[in-house]
Amino acid sequence: MTAFSRLRLRVSVDGALELAPRTLYVFTHRSNLDTPLLCGGLFPFARRGRRRDLPWFVVRDDMLEDGFFAQFAPGRVPLALGVGGVLASHLRCVMLRPATRMRVVELARADPGAPLHDLPNAGDLVARARSLGRAEPTLAGDVLRSAYADLLWRVVGRDEAPGPAAAWERRLGQSRRDLERVVSLLRGGESVVLSPEGTPSSDGAVGPLMRGVGLLVRRGRPERIVPIGLAFDPVGPGRTRGLVRIGDPVAPPAGDVELALHRLLRQTLPRSPGAARAHAYREGTLAGPPPAPPEILDRLAREYESAL
Repeated sequence: MTAFSRLRLRVSVDGALELAPRTLYVFTHRSNLDTPLLCGGLFPFARRGRRRDLPWFVVRDDMLEDGFFAQFAPGRVPLALGVGGVLASHLRCVMLRPATRMRVVELARADPGAPLHDLPNAGDLVARARSLGRAEPTLAGDVLRSAYADLLWRVVGRDEAPGPAAAWERRLGQSRRDLERVVSLLRGGESVVLSPEGTPSSDGAVGPLMRGVGLLVRRGRPERIVPIGLAFDPVGPGRTRGLVRIGDPVAPPAGDVELALHRLLRQTLPRSPGAARAHAYREGTLAGPPPAPPEILDRLAREYESAL
């Protein structure tokens, strides 16, 4: 991860990471590059204490799902390829699955014999089959192929796809066990790294926090919380900048935990030069647009405003 982050990004770190037991490290979730940036760009330079002070990492639940890499290269990477076994058995990684959200691939795998129209994006899946010259799928299992991987990785809520009900009941049980696992780590003296947002920001702003984060803090009883702000700045020549800002440790909030953590993440989010220029252009104080597509500039402006 260190090699990848250094080759892909121009990494800039503001602050030093002090590793200590019973610490909850929370970071802003910006993109799929967050993990390489955080682990490869930051951990090698952390001021380490004892070996047991190295934190557990709460990974995205889909990283343990077979086909994780296929979503980035549909039709070229097998849907059976995954790293879940390695992460779960050999590294200090745990999951924290949301009870009310899952990916289409999980619904399809839960009941491959279900009618395709039970999947919320059945129309897109059928359109993909037609564009590839394949027979029109009729069952959920018909689309469990690499060619549909990016569509299968769409996150849906239970209100969008109420069936199969058994899959959602199983998800609820998994979510509870995941929460208990992370709580037990903190109560046992371990440290944990997680993103309270759960998924990357959809529009550049720090998004809403996952349900259960407040319960995790109250029951896990960490001694301190350390905010870590991540941001990416693609404006300008050369590689994208990867910015890391490490905030000061704070005591766990006594009141509204979710509100306090959301404010803490916004305060720690780096204000990149590209985001500042995008915001200035949107406000009319910059004559011309920065060199980036409009959708990127809008995202960067939202990110900058979120950090104000």
